[in-house]
Amino acid sequence: MKKQKIIFQSVIYGVKLAWNLPSLPTSVDKIHNYPLIRIFRVIGGISILLFLYNMSSPGLINNSYINWIILVLAMIQFLYLFVISCIKFDYIVYQWKNKKLEVKNSPINHIVSLTFKLATYIKGACVAGGAVATVLGFGIGAVAIVLVLSLLF
Repeated sequence: MKKQKIIFQSVIYGVKLAWNLPSLPTSVDKIHNYPLIRIFRVIGGISILLFLYNMSSPGLINNSYINWIILVLAMIQFLYLFVISCIKFDYIVYQWKNKKLEVKNSPINHIVSLTFKLATYIKGACVAGGAVATVLGFGIGAVAIVLVLSLLF
């Protein structure tokens, strides 16, 4: 019973370490959390929602200039999300290759190190999945641009 409790605590400790592991380098994290960039992220997210909503029910926003502004902001936001996702994935791979995923205070208890690595790999897989979804969204957006241009001209 005591051994199971120690194993459970080791697993929880490894997951906590992976949860608190930064997924962006500090220089990129400072830029990512800069107030103007945060405002841009909110405006970009709203423009993506407006773009998708306008594509699902055409004619909602009749002004073509507003449609173009929304389209440009949505594409910039998709590109930004893709770049940030790639940086996150590269940073996790960098940490893995440079042995920064080793828990130094657990030479006897390897469960903490294994759990930490596993949780970090899962975190990296989720980041990679976000990058793939962004690329798919960007591709769908490009198709939508072609459709809008074909309707306009």
